[in-house]
Amino acid sequence: MAGSALLLITLSLAATVAGHTLTTALQRLARYAGRIAGALLAASGIYLLTYWLPQLLGTPRLADAGLTGLAGRVATAITDHQLGVALTATLLVLTAATAVIWTRRTSTARPGTNADGDPPEQCCRPEGTPASGTAPTQRA
Repeated sequence: MAGSALLLITLSLAATVAGHTLTTALQRLARYAGRIAGALLAASGIYLLTYWLPQLLGTPRLADAGLTGLAGRVATAITDHQLGVALTATLLVLTAATAVIWTRRTSTARPGTNADGDPPEQCCRPEGTPASGTAPTQRA
């Protein structure tokens, strides 16, 4: 129990620390959001079908033993190797923090960027405004 809680806390901290990097990656993935949501919906539907259909038909569930055994083995492995899990979690947090710090330093150090690391806004004249040096035209 402590191993899985530590893993979830570590993942939460890593996501918080790597906010900028995570946001950039999620923006790249945004174009695939519909497909990812569809795949997750299909996977959850298949899971629900395999879970409830045997009960509705009155037959024994075949997949239960495999999933329960796998979950038990993973929980046992985490419990048996708590030090390794803690060290891995610490390494992930330090790696994420280093990546965020390095990304922020390199993005603000580039020439032609503002304080946020974004390119400066381009300014243009509004449509219908004459270019400099020309007289405005009047419509009759």
